[in-house]
Amino acid sequence: MFIATTWGTLMKDMAAPGKCDIAMGGISRTPAREQFADFTLPYLVSGKMPLTRYGNAERLQSIEQINRPGIRVIENSGGTNEEFARRNFPKATLTIWPDNMTVFDQLLQDNADVMITDAIEALYQAKQHPELVAGYSGKPFTVDYKAYMLPKGSPLIEQTNQWLAEALTNGTFSRLLSKWLR
Repeated sequence: MFIATTWGTLMKDMAAPGKCDIAMGGISRTPAREQFADFTLPYLVSGKMPLTRYGNAERLQSIEQINRPGIRVIENSGGTNEEFARRNFPKATLTIWPDNMTVFDQLLQDNADVMITDAIEALYQAKQHPELVAGYSGKPFTVDYKAYMLPKGSPLIEQTNQWLAEALTNGTFSRLLSKWLR
């Protein structure tokens, strides 16, 4: 069974006894999250990078270029992208969008200039929407490790790590990345 969650409620959902066995999909392993949940070994190294329309790509490459009055930054609510934007863009106009499914439409409709997101997501969205460009400079602002998250003390952590280690060594992950991003 799949449990719907948001970045803002993910940790609460993970801590609720019996609600979730595992959380998957773009979850950054952070010290704050590690206090309340267990993580598998990382399956991907990523980092924060800008996602914007082609017309803005050259002028919105760096934190300094984005952190200016008149620049409209949009972020989905409750996750590490919001934390990054609040910390790094105090001079820009920041809009916090309530969900992660329609936030990209705001860029496409010119209701925002840029979104900071994980490199993997930026590349995927740019592939889905040719009007968007991911990280024009090609260098992420941060280094983040993606992993699966399990409730603290989960008996599934060892099995999950064994499966994941095999998927990483036998080419499963490489094939999936190629399928979805290249």
